[in-house]
Amino acid sequence: MPRPVTAIVMLLLSSACAQDLVRSVHYEYRPIARGRGGGGGVGGVVPGVGLSVLSGVLLWWNEGRAVRESRMLRRLLPSLVRLDADSPPDPTHDGRLVHLSGPLRASGLVDPEWGLQRQGVLRLRRSAEVYQWREERTETSQRVSEREVRREVTHRYRRTWGRVPVDSSRFEAPHGHHNPEPVLPVGDTTFTATDAALPGGIHVPAGLVAQLSDYAAVPLAGAGLTQPTHLPSAAI
Repeated sequence: MPRPVTAIVMLLLSSACAQDLVRSVHYEYRPIARGRGGGGGVGGVVPGVGLSVLSGVLLWWNEGRAVRESRMLRRLLPSLVRLDADSPPDPTHDGRLVHLSGPLRASGLVDPEWGLQRQGVLRLRRSAEVYQWREERTETSQRVSEREVRREVTHRYRRTWGRVPVDSSRFEAPHGHHNPEPVLPVGDTTFTATDAALPGGIHVPAGLVAQLSDYAAVPLAGAGLTQPTHLPSAAI
C-alpha cells in the first residue's frame, strides 16, 4: 500500500519585506521505508534498453532522410538553371529549378498602430514590453525525523520588463503584486513586404521574405510616431 502523506502547512510572511517575500513551511509525514529489497536493478535496465532501441531507430531514420535528400539534389543538379538577378523574367523558365542572387527592393512598410514609416525595408518588427511583477519560487527539503520532512517554499517578487504578460492572480501572494491588463498589445508584431523584387523585376513572395531575420534598431526619437487614437493621452 502507498505510504500516506499529509502536510501541515504554516504560511509565514516576512515582515522585513512584506511585499517581496513570502515563505511557507510544510511538515510532511514521510516515514523512512525499511525492509524493502531487490528488483530495483531490473526496473532500471528495462527503460535503458528501450531508450537505446528508440535512439537507434531515430538515428537510422535521420540518416536515411539525409541520404534521400542528397540523392535528390544530385539528380536535380544537372537541370539547375543559373540566372542573372538583373535579367527580366523569362517565361521559358517557369516550373524549372533556378538559382539566382541579388539585392531585394521594396517600396517600404508602415506600422499602422504608431504611424512609423520606413522606406525600402523588407521587414518591420515592433517589440512591445510591459513592466510587471514576476514570481520566483524556490524550495528546500530537510528530514527532521524518521517520520517527518520539513519543506520550505519561498516566493520572491520583483518587477521586470517582459514581452509576455504575467497573470498575477496565480501568484502565491497576489495582494500588492497586481499586474493590470496591458493597454497595448505586448510582444512582437511583424510586417513583411509583399512587393519585394530583384533588380530585373523577378518578384519574391512574402513567404521567402519572411525568412529574413537580420533586424536593425530604429531610433524612436524623431521617427514621427503618432499616438493611437484609441488610447487616452495619459496612457503613454
